Order: sequence, then structure tokens, then C-alpha cells
Amino acid sequence: MDHPHQAPQADDSFTNSYLPADSCLLTVLYRKHGHAAPILGCSILAIHTGGINRAAKEYVMRLAGRVAIVTGAGRGIGRGIALGYAREGADLVLVSRTATDLEEVAAGVREQGRKALIAPADVREPDSVQSVIDAALAQFGHIDILVNAAGIPMVSPTTELSIDDWRRALDINLTGSFLFAQAAGKVMICLLYTS
Repeated sequence: MDHPHQAPQADDSFTNSYLPADSCLLTVLYRKHGHAAPILGCSILAIHTGGINRAAKEYVMRLAGRVAIVTGAGRGIGRGIALGYAREGADLVLVSRTATDLEEVAAGVREQGRKALIAPADVREPDSVQSVIDAALAQFGHIDILVNAAGIPMVSPTTELSIDDWRRALDINLTGSFLFAQAAGKVMICLLYTS
């Protein structure tokens, strides 16, 4: 029987597809087989995972042995991605502003037999971002995937949006994504040349 999260192909490649744009920027970095593949976009990018090995007729966990950092993992898109990656065999570093948002997600990851590291952080602060990277390396020894799903919407009309709200959105949605991509990217590139 086909698995509901299967990809259309039976090999180890990943299919990328763009979903409808949302109010946050999602960035995915993926390290695989000696190649760093940054994937950036202004709309939400999803990597479809999982599949059926057609020859063996068994379900294949496409992310087994991988470690994924997911920002904004406490709710919404980030939560869904974190739980989906756990179903596919990844261990997770769950990032949000508060640990309480992450407890339920971590429990869901662990129920699937995967490891979860809760890492409260402010994505706007370089030291906070680096502490997550350091904790991930201390816990798992490597980082394979980064998903920047942390973001806030701007709900006021442009003509009424305050400059403080504008700057806050830019800091979380853009600067936070940049800081995590930069910090995790350095580690991923280094691991490519040492593994």
C-alpha cells in the first residue's frame, strides 16, 4: 500500500515544489552526498520526502540519520515541517522564542522514535543563533538541514504600519533567516570537506 507522504520517484532524489506564498519567508538548506544545496525563495518551499522503494515494496525513510534545525517550530508551518521530518527519520533541533511552544512538538517527534533538542532562541540575535548551532553540534555532531520557518505577519495596512512593526518584521523574517543560514551554512560546508 502506498504511503500518504510518498514522493513520485523511487530513487534518493528530492522533489522541490513551491506552495502558495505566506506571510513568512521559509529558507531551506540541505547538505547531501557531498553537495551543499542552499534553496532560497520568497514563497514557501517544501521538500517532499518519503517514498516507496518499488523493488522492495517497503516504505523508505528519506531523512534517516539526518539532523534538521527548524526555526519557528512551535506552531504553524514550522511545527508541521518538524513533525513531517521526524516521520521521515530525521532528528530535530526545535527553535522558537519560548521552550513551552516546543514541548508538544518535541513530544510528537519523540513519539516517532526520533530525538528532539529544544533550543529557545531569538532569531534576531547572532549570539542566540550561534548558541543553537553549538547545542546542535554538541548533541548530534552534525547538521544536515536548516529550515527557517520563523516569521511574523504584518497585519496592518501599509499606510498605517508603524516603522517599529516594519523593523521587527524585517528583523525576524529576513535577518533571522540570514543569521541562521550563515551560521548553519558555515558548519555544513565545513562538514562537506571533513566527511
